Amino acid sequence: MSATPALCALLMNSYTPREEAGWLRRCKRLQQWAILRLQARPGLVLAAVLLFGAAGVVLLPLLGAAIDSPTGAESAELTINFFEMLGSRLIRATR
Repeated sequence: MSATPALCALLMNSYTPREEAGWLRRCKRLQQWAILRLQARPGLVLAAVLLFGAAGVVLLPLLGAAIDSPTGAESAELTINFFEMLGSRLIRATR
């Protein structure tokens, strides 16, 4: 046994689990329902993933982001850079 599980076993020796919160049970039921429904429709899932991916690529430049290939066109890597000023401007803060 490695150190992390051994320490967890020692520290959680007196742990007694609490009942799951109602909102968490509802979220889990909703997730299970969605998984079972979408499992029968792989084409719909693929179409949604492609649609949202294309929408993200189209919307990125509008949000001030740039899509770059840092090592050249033959690279399989894709980097998305997003530059935004941190904090608030003094002019806006004094209004």
